Amino acid sequence: MAEQSIMEEILAENLELRRKIHQLESHLRLKQLSDGFGSKLHILSSDGHKLRIAGVLISEGVWKGIKYDYNELCKVIDKFKGIPILVMHGHTEEFKDRPVGRVVEVSKDDVLKALTFIGEITDPRAIELVKDGTYDAVSIKGAFETLDNSVT
Repeated sequence: MAEQSIMEEILAENLELRRKIHQLESHLRLKQLSDGFGSKLHILSSDGHKLRIAGVLISEGVWKGIKYDYNELCKVIDKFKGIPILVMHGHTEEFKDRPVGRVVEVSKDDVLKALTFIGEITDPRAIELVKDGTYDAVSIKGAFETLDNSVT
């Protein structure tokens, strides 16, 4: 009887440890995504005049009550190429809504359900602030039109 009780206790502890490991692995995966492409920039290269960056352009989700569906975003992927890059949504005193670069490539990421981008920052001050970590994200100057979804 005591042996069975010990075995049940070990199995229950094993199950609990597996749950905790799964939770930690899930958290680690999310952390790696946010450190990787969550919303922060990756600096790809710099030649002194241009800073090539990569990050998430937009992902599936709901913002301000509007649903952005990944499959719908993929349909307009080409419209994002060439869009101006801004600093802090155009809300800084220094840059205002002046473009500091452009989006040069846009790709689909089925795992993140997001559109990712490669951009080039050409403004010398913006390059400096991104490189030194003052800004770890940028904005794009663009908007979506409201679509008539009354007919499916």
